[in-house]
Amino acid sequence: MEYLLSIMLLLLLIAFTLYFLLSKCTKNNSNMIDLPPGPTPLPFIGNLHQLGKKPHRSLAKLAEIHGPIMSLKLGKIITIVISSPNMAKEILQTHDHFLSNRVIPNAVQVHDQSSLINEPVEIGNMAFKMAINLLSNTIFSLDLVESAGTVGDFKELVVNIMEECGKPNIADLFPSLKMFDPQGIKGRTYAYAGKIIDIFQRLIDHRLKLREVQGFDTNNDMLNTFLNIDQANNQDMNKNKIQHLSLVFSYPFLGKLVK
Repeated sequence: MEYLLSIMLLLLLIAFTLYFLLSKCTKNNSNMIDLPPGPTPLPFIGNLHQLGKKPHRSLAKLAEIHGPIMSLKLGKIITIVISSPNMAKEILQTHDHFLSNRVIPNAVQVHDQSSLINEPVEIGNMAFKMAINLLSNTIFSLDLVESAGTVGDFKELVVNIMEECGKPNIADLFPSLKMFDPQGIKGRTYAYAGKIIDIFQRLIDHRLKLREVQGFDTNNDMLNTFLNIDQANNQDMNKNKIQHLSLVFSYPFLGKLVK
């Protein structure tokens, strides 16, 4: 028993010795990087114990001691904390290229995301896709843009419409020229908007078939509201009105997305 205890104590001594040597090497490397000042970390956990239940308040108190830019060791990760607006502006605007290689959180590396396969992410297209799908779910209860490839096509279509509508049009200054469309602006806009209306038409036709087969509509969206209003008025389905209403509702929102 005493022999086993001696072995365990020896192993612990060796472990602490190795940790001390590794910590010293890490500290020397950190000094070479010239890290900002910060509180002294504990073995293994670093400065985790100083975060407390309200980390934002704990960090604010630490900043009063160590300054507006300080370094913390959270576990094995060295973290730089910025607590001054001026310093944050300096880092994010002047030295923003240092932030392009941040550590990727483990939780987001799932389902073969771009972060897992080291693939660049086009933030503009992703934001456009999300916004378009939010709009289409409100009107049609589905994602209008599903794959990454269709984002560019749909966005280009919307951009073309907004560009044509924003161009100075001589036909607006001389109404007698409207029928001639001398710059071709109306013709191009007609073609672009027609493609969107065609998409809406397919969605409306699909919904009408579902309502015909099921006898009811469980979707709580604008299209369902339009169809219910039509039935309540005992009128034939006017798909043309719904298509154009959907386009009118979409225009202001789409315009903001491409600015």
